[in-house]
Amino acid sequence: MLAAGGALTADAATAARILAHAGVVRRHLDSGNYVECGHPCWSSVPWLCSQFPGGTRIVHLSRHPVPTALSWLTHQVFQRPLLPHLAERVLVSPFDSGVIFPEYRDRWATLTPFEKCLYYWAEVTAFGIAQRRRLGVPWLHLRYEDIFGGQGMATLSAFLELPSGAASGSAASTNVDRFRYAMIDWPDVQRILRQSAPADLRTSSSQPGVPRTLADQEKTAS
Repeated sequence: MLAAGGALTADAATAARILAHAGVVRRHLDSGNYVECGHPCWSSVPWLCSQFPGGTRIVHLSRHPVPTALSWLTHQVFQRPLLPHLAERVLVSPFDSGVIFPEYRDRWATLTPFEKCLYYWAEVTAFGIAQRRRLGVPWLHLRYEDIFGGQGMATLSAFLELPSGAASGSAASTNVDRFRYAMIDWPDVQRILRQSAPADLRTSSSQPGVPRTLADQEKTAS
């Protein structure tokens, strides 16, 4: 993934592939719209906005942190590898450059895989809130729960200027999750669900100008 900034800092081979992909996107835009999606693209948002100025819209899809963290566990994130020669799958850590919550370094070794997944959720969510304020592009923050149980699809259609009913929620009842049991270490799900505050996201950030809480960031960005 790209660094959380506007510059392309990848190695030469990776940079060549990214620039080639950007060229494909430009050619596609000559005749229609293009959607870049998938969870890894979140860190690329600043760079993508710099490459396509004036024509970029961002849909920031978020979900409640507890089911999000449980879902990541089924993808073997922050868990013991299935085989000894494999590396632990670490999506982001407080030791990475530019993170918003570096104060978790002191307790990182004591956190459970579930708690580390909560940390990842906090980092990505806070990053999105900060970029909404910084980039100044059309931005829709949409909740996963509203797509599957509310007016989220209608809101998305309006934001993308699609005809009414173009974005249908008819597929919401189709189960496409193929990884729900791929865990080595099972968390105590019932204990997690009983906790009213599953993670302490109220810690102050060491970065100047970054609000103390995710809620404060959301208020500032609104």
